[in-house]
Amino acid sequence: MTVAPTPVAIAPAPLARPATTAELVPLSFPAFVIAVDDEALYAVRGPEIVRMPLAGGELAIVAQTRDPEGAQQVELHGGHLYFVDQAEVWRVPTAGGPQQRVVPRQPYFAGYAVARDTVYWLNGREPIQDTPPFRRVERAQPGVFVMSGGGKPRRVARLPELRAGSEAFSPLGPIVCREDGSLCAFVAREGVYTVDTRGTSTLLAKTLPYVLAVDGADFVAADQSGDSLWLLSTSGAPQRKLAAIPGVWGVVVDRANFYVIDRVGSVLRVPRSGGAPQLLLAGQNTSIVRNSTHLYALNPANERLVRIGL
Repeated sequence: MTVAPTPVAIAPAPLARPATTAELVPLSFPAFVIAVDDEALYAVRGPEIVRMPLAGGELAIVAQTRDPEGAQQVELHGGHLYFVDQAEVWRVPTAGGPQQRVVPRQPYFAGYAVARDTVYWLNGREPIQDTPPFRRVERAQPGVFVMSGGGKPRRVARLPELRAGSEAFSPLGPIVCREDGSLCAFVAREGVYTVDTRGTSTLLAKTLPYVLAVDGADFVAADQSGDSLWLLSTSGAPQRKLAAIPGVWGVVVDRANFYVIDRVGSVLRVPRSGGAPQLLLAGQNTSIVRNSTHLYALNPANERLVRIGL
């Protein structure tokens, strides 16, 4: 679940287009959410999640949702697909099998992440209202919760309080976690917060409220206007500007590059070694995912899925 940046009137500089190998992947249905591993691509097709073998073969249905619009936030972890169905988090083996609910329904669910078979999720709250005699009303229990191995969920951190009368929600989501689960980052009212396994919550970046991805020990974010990409260090080092990109929408990372979707749906590559962003794919793409060999960009408007060699 990614928070869309506010469009800004910035004219992007001409982008260099590096030599890449791009292939069109046949997609016979409109998909809006995808995930990929080295064996198959998984796509949301209406209320179904289907498995498309990368080596070719027939589609297989691996999960069925109750929501007619289909699953949201599909993630791969430990041989399972995790997905959101009507504000609940479910998982199913990637090869198909019984579906298991791992997070019960949350009235103000704001995103989840998985690390070491533990689910971390944000439970938000409704807007605070002042009612006579000016008593603050909150019906949710906001916080960062964890559920490990089917155990009882526990809240590890409360979320920052909102001022009375605010129309904002807290948190705004999403949440991303280190692979070992030692630290997660999420967006709340003031900016990007981190929370550790002891429940200690710290404001990491006050002016960068769009956390997008985890990069080893650190986190990647876009600033408030959505026109720059930043690396947020958790070791005390200064925040580092990676690139100026109008309207950062989503990011995935590998050892050599950051891959970004901008506000018009173009896919860009930002080298870790420095330099200007490079245009990989133009068009109205809405999401990017990667496995060990390729980047996959989805354009649901024309049922177009493109595979780009890394």
